[in-house]
Amino acid sequence: MAELIFKLYDKSGKCTVLEKVLSYELTSEVSAACDGLRLNYISDCACPEFVRVEAYSAEQRIFNGFADKQCISLLREGETVFVYARSSAAVLVDNEALPCQYHHPSAKQLWFHNAREFGFECALPELACKEDYYVSKGTSCFGAINNFFKMLYPAGIYVDVNNVIRAFEKSAALKTLDGCKIASAKYVINRSNPISQVDYKITASDKYCYHLKSRSAENNGISRRRLINLSALPLWQREAAARQSISKALEELYVLELELEGTADFMLYDRVHVSLKGLCENAELLVYELVKSKGKNGEKTIVKLRAEQDGGLINYVA
Repeated sequence: MAELIFKLYDKSGKCTVLEKVLSYELTSEVSAACDGLRLNYISDCACPEFVRVEAYSAEQRIFNGFADKQCISLLREGETVFVYARSSAAVLVDNEALPCQYHHPSAKQLWFHNAREFGFECALPELACKEDYYVSKGTSCFGAINNFFKMLYPAGIYVDVNNVIRAFEKSAALKTLDGCKIASAKYVINRSNPISQVDYKITASDKYCYHLKSRSAENNGISRRRLINLSALPLWQREAAARQSISKALEELYVLELELEGTADFMLYDRVHVSLKGLCENAELLVYELVKSKGKNGEKTIVKLRAEQDGGLINYVA
């Protein structure tokens, strides 16, 4: 990947192309609606208030977002500026969806009511539900679409750099680590988050007599229960919400973290064949987090990968 070029726009639309970048960090994660960008640079002139930020690799735009925070400091080397920006999906995260109950909705209908007015386009697969879907108070516009989508589809949604809402799809090609300079590799087993059982109720007067159990967590010796009141949701949505709470908790049970020298040509949801002797051998993993950065020690890329987990979920009433 070519060296990144950063363009910052002030309130009048005037563009500043950065020349003296001290450091940057661009973070993308499957479970986060927005990419995050941290920038430090030296300014040779008065610094305006920035509202929009773009990043380019060669001619390709790889980040499109809004400045959340700007800090200007006077140091010996001159005026240094720190900017933190989130990608354009921040608009959907920061705006609350109207609490309502949709009758037999589709993914396109959820986009129309929650994202179209903000200028986002829709490239989601044609998905529809024969049941009602309830959006509760406090749900963001992004969550209203994503929660519905994940109940009917194996993955969630994201907003690309052209403000188009898409579904995560596994890469068609199986990538490898060939040509990558691995500075360090860590295999992390995190047993503190997974839960083995969700007990929930479907009416306010009920006890928590509905149970969803993960055989996978049980077989790993994990015994951790959560109680959830799902009485406000339609029947199909209750079961989906319970499944998601267990599946999400299992996601980071086993994680491979690689630190690569320079920049690496990986994207979220890439399928990667990994064979690191004594650490992770002959495995197909998915990229779920990327951190591309540059500082005093040069460029590096953090890639976090994990295998898809089969929770072995069993639903029963007691």
